[in-house]
Amino acid sequence: MKNSIIIAAFVWTSISFFACKPKENPLDNSNTIKVPYAMFMGTRHGDVLKTNDAESFNTIRYGAGAFLNCIWVLDTNILFQNNKVNVGNGMVPLEQIDLAFRPEPSFNSLVKNSSITEEGYPNTVCYDPAQKIVYACGLDLFLHQSTKNGAIGTWTNSPFATTSSVLRSVTRTDNGDVFALDFSDDLYKRAGGVGNFVKVVPAAGKGLPSGGGQFYFISHINNRLTASDVEGISGIYYSDDFGVNWNKITGWPAKSRFLMGKQVAYNGDYYTSLDSLGLYKMVGNSIVRIDAGLPQYTRIWDIVGKRNVYRTDVAKYYFYIATDKGLYQSRNNMLDWELKYKEDVTALY
Repeated sequence: MKNSIIIAAFVWTSISFFACKPKENPLDNSNTIKVPYAMFMGTRHGDVLKTNDAESFNTIRYGAGAFLNCIWVLDTNILFQNNKVNVGNGMVPLEQIDLAFRPEPSFNSLVKNSSITEEGYPNTVCYDPAQKIVYACGLDLFLHQSTKNGAIGTWTNSPFATTSSVLRSVTRTDNGDVFALDFSDDLYKRAGGVGNFVKVVPAAGKGLPSGGGQFYFISHINNRLTASDVEGISGIYYSDDFGVNWNKITGWPAKSRFLMGKQVAYNGDYYTSLDSLGLYKMVGNSIVRIDAGLPQYTRIWDIVGKRNVYRTDVAKYYFYIATDKGLYQSRNNMLDWELKYKEDVTALY
C-alpha cells in the first residue's frame, strides 16, 4: 500500500510537472515580417543611409558636406544627386566607397534653384521602367539618359527635336509619356518614352504664367501633370491633357515656395510641401494642409510610402517624410507623425 501511494504520488507529480510546463513560444506569424521594405535616405551633409525599420540605420556612403536632394535605386546601382550625379553600387564595402561613388564627368553641375541655391530643384531625375531609361537634367541644354541604370560611362544625350533653354525637371506619366520642362517654361514630350522629345504647344492663354521670375518644376499624379513654382510667385498648376491647357490649383498660400511635389506609393495621392509651411495633399483641384503633429515651420524635402508583408500575407503601410527636423514616420496614413531620426534628412527612396 505504501509503495502504491509513492507510485501514485510520483505519477501525479510527473503529470503536474508536464501539465504546468510552459509551452515553447510559438512563431507569431501576424508580427513576423516575410517581405520587409528597404528605405534609403540622404542628408544635408551628403550621407546616404539605409534602414529596414526606421529604428536602426546603416550609413553606406559618407558625404562631403553637400546637400543631397535625390536618391534612386536601380538594380544594383544607387543614383544620387547633390551638385552632380553620382553612381555607386550599394554592395561595396565602406573602404571602397570613394571609388564606387566617383562622379560622372558629364555632370559637373546640375540645375540649381536661384534662391534656394544649396538645395537645387526637385524632380531633376526620373526613371522609365518600361524603357529602362534613367533621365537626369544638366546645365548644357540636354536631358541626359542612361539605359544601364546610370552606370559610369553610360550617359548620353536624350533626343530632342529642338531645345532653347536648360532643361530643369523631368517626370513620367502613367501612360508612359516622359515630359521635361526647361527654364523658359517650355514643355517637351517623349510619347511612350520613345522617339524624339517634341515641344508641347499650349492652347492660347492656357500656358504656364511666365516672365515674372517664375521657376517651375514638373511632376504628375497618374496622367495629370503638375507644375509648381519654387519661387512662390505663381503657385501650382495642373494639366489633364498633357500640357495643352494649364489651370491653377487653389489652396496655395500666396508667395509660398514649393519644395517638393510627388505622387506617393501605396495610397496613390499627390503631396506637396511649402517652404516652412508644412505638408499639403491634393484634393480635387485644391491642396489641403495635413501636417498635424509636425513642429511649426517644418521644411519638408521628400515623402515616400513603404510596405511590410507579414507571414499571414497581411500588409502594413508606413509613410515617411524627410524634413529639416529629421525623419518622421506615420503608421496611420499621415494622421499623425513620429520622429524616428534627428538630422536634416533631405531625400528618400
